[in-house]
Amino acid sequence: MGTPSGIAKSTAVQPIRIFVCSPGDVHEERRICSDVISEWKRRAAREHGTPIEPFLWEDEVVPNVGSYAQHVVSWQTATDDRDGWFGFDIVIAILWTRLGTPTKYFLSGTAEELVYTLLTSVGQNHFIMLYTSDAPQAPSRIDPIQLARVNTLRSCFWAAGGLHFPYTGIEEFTKLLREHLPRAIDEIRKSRERSGADGAVDLRKYAFTDRRKELPENLRELLQDFHLQEERIGRNHRTCEKVVAECARYFSQWTGKSDHEVGELRRELQRFCADIDARFRLELAPQEIELYRNARVLAAFSPLLLDTVAPLKEGLVEKLRSAMPMLRRYEAVILEVNGFLRMNWPAKLYRIPENGVLGSIQREAAAVSELSKQLTSIAGLVTAPA
Repeated sequence: MGTPSGIAKSTAVQPIRIFVCSPGDVHEERRICSDVISEWKRRAAREHGTPIEPFLWEDEVVPNVGSYAQHVVSWQTATDDRDGWFGFDIVIAILWTRLGTPTKYFLSGTAEELVYTLLTSVGQNHFIMLYTSDAPQAPSRIDPIQLARVNTLRSCFWAAGGLHFPYTGIEEFTKLLREHLPRAIDEIRKSRERSGADGAVDLRKYAFTDRRKELPENLRELLQDFHLQEERIGRNHRTCEKVVAECARYFSQWTGKSDHEVGELRRELQRFCADIDARFRLELAPQEIELYRNARVLAAFSPLLLDTVAPLKEGLVEKLRSAMPMLRRYEAVILEVNGFLRMNWPAKLYRIPENGVLGSIQREAAAVSELSKQLTSIAGLVTAPA
């Protein structure tokens, strides 16, 4: 799985980039977005000097030829300074009665854009703001298939952990946008100040962050990420079983050492930790949480994927199903080791080194707990046949 490749520093203040995605039946809402973003662009520059860069395809995309029409847009939304990363800080998505025209892999271009923005924003301080119009529409202008697809996307967004805002007309949409956009801009700006990353570009390389790759390639990379995780967890599981056996054997003799001098006992514990570190190895991969977050998004939005990627979609579902029992068994052995150490390790005599194998097992417990939570949220999405 991809790992952080570093942070590229710049003396310039990084802009807050805003992307507006929607089908073609919300022209007025898109115009309002352009006006409100322009207003806050001027205000932000005046008040705190933060550049704001809007991206609306009708203003930014130029005609070109690609693998398919939506991929042309995707190429042009991938910025060179972020090495292909779909790097938008705020995404405003708007739906009414249409989802739009199918692309090569998705039920519509809007669905493709929304899925990719969710995939590239997980775990980061970004805002994905979905607004759904409940404004009346003439029955003769409603396509039942398109309306059903809109409702499917709403359900998918909710299943992925999203909260969307309905509105009843242009006036209410304008009011909501004027309330939400400045709060999102302010939160991103303050978060950058707190983290000291105001001049940094995040170059993390997880699956799906490069919009220049097509969906099948990204899905294959994700499946390979899961395969690598299975191998890592398998190795760690075997290590933990051996370590807990060594700990049990060592502490079964500990009661006979109660009359030893304190300094000698500390040296004993230090030698035991050094012996464990010399004989065993535990591989940590805290970034794997992104793998499961991406998998949750894809599982939630699988109804919007076309049959062109059906084998890969089914492969992902099978991977997730097999990951559940594997991860639960791994969590059980991690908890067993940590429970044994809590009950038996004389912490007042000698503290377990954080960077050693035993310390790594203690840290792994928190990571595995978070992975397990993600799997629990995914379980309901993949238990039914794909």
